[in-house]
Amino acid sequence: MTTRTSAPAGLQAQRTQLAWARTSLSFGAATALLARTDFGVVLRAVVLVFAFAGTVAVWLAGRARQREFAANSVPRAAAMWSIAVPAFLTVALGIACAVVVAS
Repeated sequence: MTTRTSAPAGLQAQRTQLAWARTSLSFGAATALLARTDFGVVLRAVVLVFAFAGTVAVWLAGRARQREFAANSVPRAAAMWSIAVPAFLTVALGIACAVVVAS
């Protein structure tokens, strides 16, 4: 019978930090794609403000989760906003990028 060995301490926190960093970078890349649109100055400015705000929100959610891991060896469950906000922003940004690519 095999025994389960736990992963070394700290790897869960590092994986979480890297996942949030990747998500934030992908938001930044999508924002750069949206910056190249020809929707007009006002609409482009509005889209870029929301996309940049999404990038910052995802980064802040990741930082909050990283602090939670640093403070507790067994962190509490993620707050609903830290899951719902990035999920909503990911869908919105994905739709915006699909519109840009299709046009």
